Amino acid sequence: MKDLNILYIQPQEAHDTNDFLSCLLRISNYLNSKKCELKGKIQEQYLDLRFEPLPKFIPKNITDYRKKLVRLLEEIQNQFDFNLVAISCYSQFKYLNSVEIACIIKKYINPLCFIVVGGPHPTILPKDFHSRNLPAYIKKEYGRNCSPFDFLIKNEGEIPFFKLIKGILNNSIEYRETIKDSCKILKSEIIENLDNTPIIDYSLFRKYKENLKEFGQINIDFSRGCPFTCKICTNSTDLMPCYKKVRFKSIDRCIEELKAIRETDWLQFNILYISDMIFLPRKSYRMEFYRKFKEFKNDEKGFPYQILVNERIEYCSELDLRNYKELNIIPQIGFESGSKTMLKRMGKIKSINETDELKQNEGYLKKVEKIIQIANDIKLTFLLNYILSPPGSDFQTFKENMDFFLEKRFNGLSLIKKYDVNLYFSKYSGLYGSKIYDEIESIYGGKIYFKNWWKIFHEDQRALSALIEPSKVLTLIQSLKLDETFLKELFKKQFARKNNFYNPAKLLKLNHEYKKIIKILKEINEIEK
Repeated sequence: MKDLNILYIQPQEAHDTNDFLSCLLRISNYLNSKKCELKGKIQEQYLDLRFEPLPKFIPKNITDYRKKLVRLLEEIQNQFDFNLVAISCYSQFKYLNSVEIACIIKKYINPLCFIVVGGPHPTILPKDFHSRNLPAYIKKEYGRNCSPFDFLIKNEGEIPFFKLIKGILNNSIEYRETIKDSCKILKSEIIENLDNTPIIDYSLFRKYKENLKEFGQINIDFSRGCPFTCKICTNSTDLMPCYKKVRFKSIDRCIEELKAIRETDWLQFNILYISDMIFLPRKSYRMEFYRKFKEFKNDEKGFPYQILVNERIEYCSELDLRNYKELNIIPQIGFESGSKTMLKRMGKIKSINETDELKQNEGYLKKVEKIIQIANDIKLTFLLNYILSPPGSDFQTFKENMDFFLEKRFNGLSLIKKYDVNLYFSKYSGLYGSKIYDEIESIYGGKIYFKNWWKIFHEDQRALSALIEPSKVLTLIQSLKLDETFLKELFKKQFARKNNFYNPAKLLKLNHEYKKIIKILKEINEIEK
């Protein structure tokens, strides 16, 4: 094959997100840095279905959605004549739309087009992309015993995708024989030295510059991997081996990337999200970054954007918080729960024995208090990630959590009455691949209503993913009511403090989400009766 026209596709998601993830961008940048090794030409385009004039991908819109997506892809095909499509299936919430896109391309656009899929979901559940495991409604619409996917990439994508393109152009790649065969899983390879990745170039996204401006946030990574193995996280299991080893870019390389962003004149946004699982989890790297970023920020051009980073309680010091304040960085801290028992069940603390673990958990919560106090004193904007009704929740964990926030241990005031406490809420979703998901039934005696919810075409997959009885002693309805009690008290106290992070719309949204979960649960119970 002489030339390849590559179309990168970002699918719609089962719930609204506008993240401009850097994964496809990094793959494209790496491929272009290796052009001299290719025997043929490549051209690239990027298609983000979240920002195209398409109806929402839900059952009641499916006929209209398919017609309009076919029309959109035909227009691109006529102008660009793509012969390879790379789909980013970043999460289980993107799975159905990824499959739908691939099927439409194979059936209506170009049956000979190579289709590659990659991302965390294909890494964790590669069998979901084989013909025999596709959802029933997909098989009914597009034909049984066939898969639209030709190749699948597990773990990081840069090197496997480059080698795939090189192999196709050299006619040295091994293809599957028929569409009834399973897709070929490419050999996994990770970039050991992240300085070998090219400086980020956002040109691929330029088509969506107005969407970038409106959304106001772009993503970049300085390191890859995580030293922790929290049970709540899919990235720390054996199914995601590329995250076991922490790899860093040099700080000079990080500053170069920030310069490249600043000097991209068409790129307009407000927040730069450094998407490392933990922001530079090595003290010496952090100190060097603070020093060099200050120098960069204080030159004649400056750096006008706010930075958002993922922080960890154990790593966060007063010095970090003061640097964050000075450098206009918002830390989003992995707090998760105010219950020491729940922290233990989540595996948030590494320890030698049970007694040591409970002691560390108490110290963990003391440090949370200290971080909140310092952040309030220096007027630092910060976020604390907080998971509602995680597996293992029971009356004890809810009481411990309420005590942490409401106990009057600050000269007669509670934590949330004395300080601004910005909790970033997420209702627990049953993401396959996290260790705690496997323990819901086997250890905590809970119940998962839909173990493969991501294969169910439903108007609200997020609610389906949350249909989990957290333990044998606490039903989902009970846990939602306990959440509601806590949230009302939290919002009330923070409203009284005039904390602008909270507003009535946010509380209404949470109530609306809970009502949807309860509504679906009642419908299920009626059907079972």
